[in-house]
Amino acid sequence: IGRSGNPEKRANEIQASNPNNKIILEAKFPCKSGQEAQKIERALHQKFDGERVFGEWFVLSDTRLAELKKR
Repeated sequence: IGRSGNPEKRANEIQASNPNNKIILEAKFPCKSGQEAQKIERALHQKFDGERVFGEWFVLSDTRLAELKKR
């Protein structure tokens, strides 16, 4: 779970640097400001903290992904 002005480009950069882990871009939330994006990112990190595997890396079940997409 992270934020970027260009999520597709960022996902490709991360994927290229770590080809052993599949990067899946599941949900995007357009934001009006960097501050709003930071607030949403922080809230998602808190909500899904139990699925955190390392830093900003999370493994979410299909059910949890569906919750994420409802936002």
